[in-house]
Amino acid sequence: MKKINAISLKKLNNAEYAYFTQQVSNLIHEGTAEKLHVSAATLTDFDANLKLLTDIVAQSRISDETADIVAVDKEADDLITYILSAIRSAKQSPVAAQKAAATTLYNATKPYAGIQQMAQRQEVQQARGLLTDLAKPELKAHVQTLALQAAVDQLKTTVDRYATLLESRSASQVAADLGAAKPVREKMNDEYDEMTTVAFAFSIAAPAAELTAFITKLNKLIDDTATAYNQSRAQMKVTKGTTSGGKKSEEVKRVESLIAAYEQESHLTPGVMKFTGLAAGTGSERAYKMVTDDVDNPFWVRIADGKLVDVEFKIQPGEPGGLTVEKLK
Repeated sequence: MKKINAISLKKLNNAEYAYFTQQVSNLIHEGTAEKLHVSAATLTDFDANLKLLTDIVAQSRISDETADIVAVDKEADDLITYILSAIRSAKQSPVAAQKAAATTLYNATKPYAGIQQMAQRQEVQQARGLLTDLAKPELKAHVQTLALQAAVDQLKTTVDRYATLLESRSASQVAADLGAAKPVREKMNDEYDEMTTVAFAFSIAAPAAELTAFITKLNKLIDDTATAYNQSRAQMKVTKGTTSGGKKSEEVKRVESLIAAYEQESHLTPGVMKFTGLAAGTGSERAYKMVTDDVDNPFWVRIADGKLVDVEFKIQPGEPGGLTVEKLK
């Protein structure tokens, strides 16, 4: 007699919960409600609520502001890159006044190198810090010497709009994600309990191959979900640095050898970027998790044409439905 493993559904976020319950629905349909002695009406309600929850999860990720945010994020990135690059280039100016101004500005803005790579809210916060520093009397004159005032003014306008859009999207997401999802999940919890309890009871009272297969597969799903949950939370705690001790693999060496070029192309301070030692995927789509010294904000890259390039995931590696993450040595 196999018991059904316990799982704390409350701890799962909406995306994780939707993935888990979709797999449960698949298992019940595979075994058929009739052979598992599950109420067809309950299964129908469960599937309807699952569809509603899936829509809520999608809505929380895609809002009316998303397209505008993507555009304003690129505009902010371009302006920040332009300003910092212009300052760095002017250090080589043959004009003494420009060279002196650039040197002072370069030293003052070094802490902001790489803020284009930060999470959106962190980028806004750091960009505002950059603007505050550039507005200081002792630096503003140097900004004007390098003819960067127009770019700085445009960056301020862009960052203010960026912040407004983020706040608007946040309000929309909270309303859609938390308000609408909670009652749906409560109903699904009851339906899940009813269906699994009935299936387990009949596996004792009237054992059948379909019931045994269902419970075996459900327990594996529960174990896999718990493992994925623990891995994703553990990865949130991953900080800077690569694996410590021991001989590095050729793969790790190759990734690390490409970091300097990525830093230069992305206008990051040399040495600020570190490989966490985590990888996901295979072949040309294999991705590697990175962090920077100045922010605990991991991001993923892959190797293309002999260099590191950014890669985005709809579902983060390590989360249910995402790529499996492995730690390289």
